[in-house]
Amino acid sequence: MTGKDAAGNAVTKTATVSSTPNDLYLAARAVYPTVSSAAVQNWSIVLNALTQSPTLQVNFTSAGSGVTVPAGFTLPFQDASGNTYTGMTGAPIPSSVVTATENALKAKVSGSAYNNWYLAHYTDPNGNYDQNATTTALANVVALAGGNLLGTSNKYTAQYDYQGVVSFSCPSLIDFGSHLISGSTQNLTGSMKDSNNNPQGVVVNDARAIPTNGSLSWTMSVAQTKDITSTSVLGLSFSDSMLTFNGTPMTLNNPVTVGSDNASTTGKITTVLPANSTAFKLSAPTALQVPGAKYQGEVTWILQSAP
Repeated sequence: MTGKDAAGNAVTKTATVSSTPNDLYLAARAVYPTVSSAAVQNWSIVLNALTQSPTLQVNFTSAGSGVTVPAGFTLPFQDASGNTYTGMTGAPIPSSVVTATENALKAKVSGSAYNNWYLAHYTDPNGNYDQNATTTALANVVALAGGNLLGTSNKYTAQYDYQGVVSFSCPSLIDFGSHLISGSTQNLTGSMKDSNNNPQGVVVNDARAIPTNGSLSWTMSVAQTKDITSTSVLGLSFSDSMLTFNGTPMTLNNPVTVGSDNASTTGKITTVLPANSTAFKLSAPTALQVPGAKYQGEVTWILQSAP
């Protein structure tokens, strides 16, 4: 503000009156304590927009037992050279700045300390996030906030959730044993074993954290991926459907569901098949009961998970 004091001397001062910014008289009193309501003063007022420097706060959701949660951090919005972006209140945030800031975040979380963490969503300064976006992008929430520098908070947030690992153990061998030639079709039961020939079940271990606004699920299946053929006598092979799982015929490369869980939780261990399971059956016709014939095939265990 510029004006004259009580003695008529020209005075220039700067002040901010946050309580009543639209009241000229109180503003004048804040700058010139001697001004009274009856005083006659000539004032020129210059209004300058405040500068803003938006930031991106990065948070990590707490995870399951034994998982080290990375410390959160703050990134300034920046240009492609890493220079902090500052603009006037109300000015559009350049798309190049948004892109450079997101690239800086990706570079920051590329280290091994952030393995198994994934970006759940961004939020704007008002705590909103774009639930309808097909991709998770900082540009979505910048647009959601109007695309301009706000006069209040310009703090955006990136929320990371722990993906973790869902793993499983399964048999290395399904052993149908050695049998005498009977002269009639034999129905054989497979024993599931590990590499040391010990009984082995199918167990799923879910070490993922439940994601923000989501749930955990998985499905286990098994597929016959190689025909059961003789390794000692040429031309002998079991046909499709002679191998079954829980009564379901198995055909080449067509998975059969073993088990699933649509409401899994962090740290949950599920026995899908016990070690003494009798799920695998093999029908051995007389034509394949040949002296000295040994047979070998292959099945593949498949674990699909979401998210």
